[in-house]
Amino acid sequence: MANIKSEFYNLSALIPTSLEYYDKNNEKYSSFFNNITNSKTIQNNSDMERNRILFYGKDNEIILESQYEFIGFYYKKYNLWCWGWASPILKKNETFIIRKLLNYALEIDLTLKENEQFKFIKTVLINSRSRITDELQLDIHIALASYLSKKKMVYKRKYQLTSDPTNYIEYYLFILDEPK
Repeated sequence: MANIKSEFYNLSALIPTSLEYYDKNNEKYSSFFNNITNSKTIQNNSDMERNRILFYGKDNEIILESQYEFIGFYYKKYNLWCWGWASPILKKNETFIIRKLLNYALEIDLTLKENEQFKFIKTVLINSRSRITDELQLDIHIALASYLSKKKMVYKRKYQLTSDPTNYIEYYLFILDEPK
């Protein structure tokens, strides 16, 4: 994890830097993500090995096979964000990185005067669920996770739950093996 305290002396720099990092990497991988026509996950029964995801291109060829981990879920109908570490159905191998981020946030000592400004960051990272009232809030959650974990590739998978266009869940994943 990045050391927040040593890199940022005030909160006003952390969020813009995180968003810039997230936007830059989204732009870097946008052509790759735009070429994906389908994806398939391969579950690993062992809790010690990561699951894999296959990305398919227009001719149904595999364009990338990668390990992945969950960042979190966004349930549009209720505007609800849930961190991956808070999901009881995910295994250890699916949430290792995001649990490290939780532990990192839990270690931020707000009793120290120099850390007082990080109350917001700590609150964002340790609350298992958040009501999202603006798309920027969602971007901040994901950008902080990406920046602090130094994971560049974030993939959003959408699952439509019913015919209601607002009844879907977006799964946000760290893609751990970058395309060549």
